[in-house]
Amino acid sequence: MNKGCSLCWRRREGSSEYCVYHQAAHENLLKAYKEWRKALEIEWEDYFVAISARPESGAWVQDVARNFLEKEKVNV
Repeated sequence: MNKGCSLCWRRREGSSEYCVYHQAAHENLLKAYKEWRKALEIEWEDYFVAISARPESGAWVQDVARNFLEKEKVNV
């Protein structure tokens, strides 16, 4: 049985923990990080803090960024 997205009520995509929308946001975050790192020499966690605080970031992107930050706090 395919459980729902870990961030919303939608169906997961394949083996991903996310629905199609959160999965696309996750992939876009990974791609954009390369450019941010080149331009700002920013660390992974700081990137997610910056993204989640930007009003320009879409809701799905902010969801994924905040989810990452929450997971990191648990693992510290």
